[in-house]
Parts: sequence; structure tokens; C-alpha cells
Amino acid sequence: MRIAIVDDERQDCATLSEMLAERLSQTAFIDVYDSGNHFLDSEVHYDLVFLDIVMDGLDGIETARRLREWDMGCLIVFLTSSSEYAWDAFPVHPFDYLLKPIDKARLARVLDEAERAVQRRERTLSLKVGRQVELVNVSAVSYVNARDHYVYVGLTDGREIKCYMPFGEIQTMLGEEVRFLACNRGVLINMDEVRSFDGKCFVMNGAQRFPIRLSEKMPIKERFYQYIFRKTRGVE
Repeated sequence: MRIAIVDDERQDCATLSEMLAERLSQTAFIDVYDSGNHFLDSEVHYDLVFLDIVMDGLDGIETARRLREWDMGCLIVFLTSSSEYAWDAFPVHPFDYLLKPIDKARLARVLDEAERAVQRRERTLSLKVGRQVELVNVSAVSYVNARDHYVYVGLTDGREIKCYMPFGEIQTMLGEEVRFLACNRGVLINMDEVRSFDGKCFVMNGAQRFPIRLSEKMPIKERFYQYIFRKTRGVE
């Protein structure tokens, strides 16, 4: 799950980040923004956004209103020191509210509900297979490989689907998924499915081997190691 904290109070951000890190699995990503403008400028799609209502400059309700212009799917949890703002926030479809200082038990209940909501709406890919369309959960994709004039999508259950669609179309559909890495021309890998990496070639859990593009060796390595570091350490 990808999470954003938007709050101009540094200590409040740090406290909430620590509470989330204690409660969430290590595969969660937490990004922190000190203003509504910085958050909106990122144009990143999040599963869950903790948004302070009272901030200098762009307040939380206006930030949420602008967010809803291009993202209706993310869950918004407003942070506030007073419940009087609840009705003002109603038009932007908030998921919940948390009163400051945040109660750990209350936060745990909100996270449990948010995780269930995110799981229910897991993203799927619409893959053209022959004359039919097959829906595949994004989490079930191990790799995407363009070869022999076709695009093959490898799944975590060992199957490989032969698709009749451009590689770029699938790459665009996966563009918001931080777990996918373009390691070579016509190759996307799910970094969660990497068994080993020797700096030159990725070996997947299904034993497939994908060498990296030498001209982009350093940025590919850096992105992979950064992803693994964040996943295993739970840092922002």
C-alpha cells in the first residue's frame, strides 16, 4: 500500500510516520509532504492519504478538492484537532477522520478498514488474448516481455500469457506501479518477484533471466536497490 502524509507540522508528521511503520507491513511505502501544493505537484497516485485540514497556504479541504479532480479512488483520512470541520470536508468524500493527538487504537482500526478497502479494489490489467480479454491482477504479474513480435506476460503461478497488444500499452497501464522496473528494452519486471540479482542479470522466482540494459546500468541498479531497501526496512 502506498501512503502519503500531508501536514505542515513536522513533529506531527514524524509521530504519524512512526505509528504507521509500527502497524503496517514492510511492503508499505510512506511519503511525507509539508504542504498541499507539494503533494499535488507530485502527481503520484496513492492508496491512502492522511491530510491535515488546517495548514498554512492551501488547506486540507481545498487540497482534497483539487486531488479529486484527477483521482477519485484514493482513500482520504483527514487529520484535525477539532471535529467542527467534518461537514466542510464531506463533499470530497473522505474515508475517515482522526483527531489530534492521534490515538493508536483508533489509527489501527482505520488502517484495518483501509487495507480491506484497498484489497477489494486491487487493480487489474485487461489483456487482449486472441479474440478475448483476460483480466489479470497486477500483483499476479511477474514480468512483461516483448519478443518474436508478441508481448508475453508471465504470472506468479507459472503461466505465460501471449498478448496481442503493444508493449507500450501494457507499460503505460503499469506506469503507476512502483514495483515494476524496465530493466531492458521490451522488458518489465516485478521487483517483488526477483529471486536474485548479480548486478548484470535479474533472475525471477520462476527462473526466468533478464539481463539489464548496459547503457542504463547504474540507474537501474540504484532503483532496484532503493526499492528493496525501502521494502525491507520500511523507510520513507
